[in-house]
Amino acid sequence: MKKFLSVVLVCLILLAALPAGAENDISVILDGEPIAFDVKPMMIEGRVMVPLRAIFEAFGVAVDYDGETRKITAYPGESTIVLTVDSKEMYIGDRLVTLDVPATVIDGRTLVPVRAVSEALDCDVQWDQDTYSVIITSNIAIVDLNPIIDLSDDKDGKKKAMLIKTRYYFEQTTMPKLIAEGGAELSNMMMNDPTGFVAQIDNVAWSRAMNTIIINQLIDGDEVHVISSEDDLYALLADMADRYSLHAYQNYNADAMMLGDNYYIILYLAEIEDALTIGKYAAIVCSPRGEMSYFLMEQSFDGYYMLSSPTVDGHKNYGLVEGDLEAFLTGIETILENGKTPAAVTVRN
Repeated sequence: MKKFLSVVLVCLILLAALPAGAENDISVILDGEPIAFDVKPMMIEGRVMVPLRAIFEAFGVAVDYDGETRKITAYPGESTIVLTVDSKEMYIGDRLVTLDVPATVIDGRTLVPVRAVSEALDCDVQWDQDTYSVIITSNIAIVDLNPIIDLSDDKDGKKKAMLIKTRYYFEQTTMPKLIAEGGAELSNMMMNDPTGFVAQIDNVAWSRAMNTIIINQLIDGDEVHVISSEDDLYALLADMADRYSLHAYQNYNADAMMLGDNYYIILYLAEIEDALTIGKYAAIVCSPRGEMSYFLMEQSFDGYYMLSSPTVDGHKNYGLVEGDLEAFLTGIETILENGKTPAAVTVRN
């Protein structure tokens, strides 16, 4: 009897020495693929908590953590998701959601509730008790957000001509110039404040292009305008932008995401029929080291598109790709990894 009790006692001591959850490690499955974490998910008050950056990166969503305020901000598209460590309040845009368990810091790592984050990203979440797994089904698809410009009233073709000139100058000149001049300050903004970065595109690159093309039109055109003050000039520029649909919001939408270790700002450019050499998508890519690059998918012949990289020093063509966003992003990833796409590289200056 004493021997039996001794064996039981030894077993209990050995079991107590095992790390918590050793028999039931939690796995997180996103669309059938397990997410790799450098810190294991853990159960806290009945909720599965996972490392902050890994879960958002698995969704391709850019995320920022402010160590001073302990605020977490994710940027899924045009909205934001905001959590604060040790607070049960989560904001999805302007909507407040109360969490069962707040984000927390354990052993120097910030953990967030996987269900709340996934549902904020419009995903379905299930718990499989048998396999001790969180099963996430994503409803986020790569979709086209390209705006549509109405040219039905463009009887003389002037609107289309102005749009093509502005877009071409923006895509080939002022955007590369913004990237080249931006430096560390701009790359830091892209990684930490995507909304502010897009505002820079609107207020600097697009405005430069739009105003340049409008002023050239005023100089070369037949219309006579009396401008007696700076306010008169700004009013005329705004009137011309209205007339020819030249506002930034009419010509592209923007989105932020992460692919691998790189931050992306995607511009979904308005398509203009039979307008070769202007883009369908543009991408500004920032590496973890702050190195920025710019890619464009230009309309080409026979339904194909040219994947290119305009710079202030020239224009590099990487090859033809199909006209969807997935092909564009895959091509960029291949270029970043290998230096070129499978197609031959050609360069024009």
